[in-house]
Amino acid sequence: MNLILAGINYKTAPIDIRERVNVSRKMLPDIFNRLSCFASPVRNNSTLSTKERNTKSSIWISNGVDIEGAVVLFTCNRTEIYASYNNIQQGFLIDFIIDYFDLCNSSRKYFYEITGLNAIKHLFRVASGLESQILGEPEILGQVKEAYFFAHNAGWTNKTINKIFLKAIETGKRVRTETKISQGNISYGSVIFSIVKNFFDTIKNKNIILVGTGKMASIIVSYLKHKKANVTVVANKHFDIAIKLASEVKGKAIMFDEIDSALDTADVIISSTSAPHFILNKSDFEPRAGYQPLLIFDIAVPRDIDPEVRNIENIYLYDIDDLTAIIEKNIEMRKKEQIVAQRIIDEEITKFIEEAKCSKNYELVQGIAN
Repeated sequence: MNLILAGINYKTAPIDIRERVNVSRKMLPDIFNRLSCFASPVRNNSTLSTKERNTKSSIWISNGVDIEGAVVLFTCNRTEIYASYNNIQQGFLIDFIIDYFDLCNSSRKYFYEITGLNAIKHLFRVASGLESQILGEPEILGQVKEAYFFAHNAGWTNKTINKIFLKAIETGKRVRTETKISQGNISYGSVIFSIVKNFFDTIKNKNIILVGTGKMASIIVSYLKHKKANVTVVANKHFDIAIKLASEVKGKAIMFDEIDSALDTADVIISSTSAPHFILNKSDFEPRAGYQPLLIFDIAVPRDIDPEVRNIENIYLYDIDDLTAIIEKNIEMRKKEQIVAQRIIDEEITKFIEEAKCSKNYELVQGIAN
C-alpha cells in the first residue's frame, strides 16, 4: 500500500494552463466516477452505494491499477489528486487529469507526480501553508479539510488516506498554533483594513469613500462586504461600474464632481484611479484641519493625493510605498517562521511513522518509506 499524488500548481504552470484544470465542488462526483471508469473499463464501482463501496478491498482495479482511495484537492492555485494504491502505473493520474480536462499531451510538462513519504511531506507542507503562493495563507487548511471530508463522506477514502489526511490537518493546526506563519497582513487590502481597525477599533458605521472603479476597487469592496460601513464609490468615467460596486455593499455611487460634500464627513478615503496627476490636493482637505481624524490610502501609481496633505492636522496619509513597507516586513516575519514550521512538520512525520509501527500497520510504513 502506498500514496501517490499528481497535480499542477502556480509554481509549475502559468495561469492559462491552471485555469483549464479548474475544479469546483459540484464536479467532484463526476471526477471520482470518471476516475473509476478510467482505471477500470471492465469493473466500475461508481454505481455502488457508500456502504457497498466501503466493503470492497479496492475502489478501482484493472490491469496494472489497484487504487484503494482518493482525494481531490483544489484551490485557485492548485489542483491535486491524492491516491492510496496497491499497484499503479507511472503517470496514470497525470494521464487521467489530461484526459478529463481535454488537454493536449504537451501539457504534461506542467504536472508533477510525487510518491511515498515525499507525497506525505508535500501534503503536510500544503496543509501548513508552506506551499501556498502567499506563504502561510490561512484558507488552505480549511480547503484541505473540505477536500478530505467530502471524499470521506462520499466513501472514496480508505484507512491509509484517512490516517494521512487527518494527520496533515492536525499538523496544519499545530503549525498555526505554535508559529506566526499566518500572522501579519501581506496584501494591500488586508493591510489597509488592519490599519483602519486598529485606528478606529471598528469599521462598522464608518464613512468610507472609495475613489476609482478598477480592479483594486473591486478587491476593497470584497473586504467591505458585511462590514456595515457607509460606503461611497466615486467614479470619474465608469459610473455604471460605480453603481454596481456600491450595490454590493449597500452604498451609494457619485460622480467625481460631487466628492467635495462627501469629504467633509469621511473617516476613510481609499483612492486607486489611473489619473496621470493628483486628483485631490492639499486645498481640498484644509477645511478639515483639526477636525475629526481622517485616514487616507493612496494606492495609485502615479499618486492620486498630494503628499502635502500629510501636513494637515488629524489627517494620516499612506501611499503605496508605506503599505509595501508594511507588507515586506510581514513577509520577512513569515519567512523566519517557515523554519519553525518545517521543524514541526518533520516532528509530525516522525511521529506518524512511529505510530504506524506501534499500531502494527507495518505495511503502511513500508509503503510510505519507499
